[in-house]
Amino acid sequence: MLRRLLAAALGTLLLFGTAQAEIYKAETMNPGNAPHALMVKMGALAGREAGIRIQVNDGQTLSSATLKLASGRIDFATVPPPVYQFMSQGQAMFAELGERAIAASKNLRAVHSFLGGAFHPIVYADSGIASFEDLRGKTVFTGPPSGGASRQIEDFLEIVAGLKAGEDYEAVRMGWGAGLQAMMDGALDAMFSASSIGSANIEQLGLTRDIRLLGLSQAQIDSGRFDGFLSVPGRAFDLIEPGTYSGQVNEEAVTVPMFVMISATRAGIDADVVYQVTRAQWEHIDEVQATSKSLARVSLDNAFQALNMPLHVGAYRYYIEQGISVPERLRPPEAK
Repeated sequence: MLRRLLAAALGTLLLFGTAQAEIYKAETMNPGNAPHALMVKMGALAGREAGIRIQVNDGQTLSSATLKLASGRIDFATVPPPVYQFMSQGQAMFAELGERAIAASKNLRAVHSFLGGAFHPIVYADSGIASFEDLRGKTVFTGPPSGGASRQIEDFLEIVAGLKAGEDYEAVRMGWGAGLQAMMDGALDAMFSASSIGSANIEQLGLTRDIRLLGLSQAQIDSGRFDGFLSVPGRAFDLIEPGTYSGQVNEEAVTVPMFVMISATRAGIDADVVYQVTRAQWEHIDEVQATSKSLARVSLDNAFQALNMPLHVGAYRYYIEQGISVPERLRPPEAK
């Protein structure tokens, strides 16, 4: 699929490189989480404050959205830092594209990064599954096909429990919404949901049946086994407290993989447009944070957290005007 997307898009890259579309196109993941809420709010603020129209298409696989953005087919997207790294190196889901993926990645630019949420490892409380090791022989939803999330989760399960996808358990890969529905229908033993902590989607699941979240022990975290896993930008661990969701039976906080996301655009978008989009969001950050509990931690203080993509020159201009120190590694090539 990624090969077809790139082939279709390369012919339009130059056409879209400098043109300012009347309606800018954006893609993000499914509703009910921080990436979706932030993209929608960013679009609303850009329209209200600067007259910039952004049309948001949700429910997308972010690796595909990243490729479409890099190829000029869309104008804004939510990009996971690991997906950008894989693309810039022609690895993982971009391995077949090789040098073409590497070349396309050079068109990507960041507006900022933000805490996207956590991978929630969910089982039903009456399933008899109490640890990651108990997933052996089970059917587990790990994320969309060809996406960065499924790779991250399958790497995680191999590290934490020695379980290999397709050998030790059945890895089910489909869209996020379809995965949630399959869990509610009883077609899965477990699922990993990429959601903001406090997500309405998981709350919905807990209202139907009691759920348990699987977590890491401190000994597992301190073992050193995750050093390589955590070396990929955007990967870390976070805590989910007991009582976060209806029907959650955990009595103690659980440690789970979390993820950082990038609000990204492409180099060919006019600097003034990206400047106005950036300005509209940060000058109304209190409104952004009030939109959803999942956006409460979006802040200028962590706008470059785990960011591994150079800033767009328009966003860079805003940060410099505000007196914000920008790491040298994030300076856009156009500003050097």
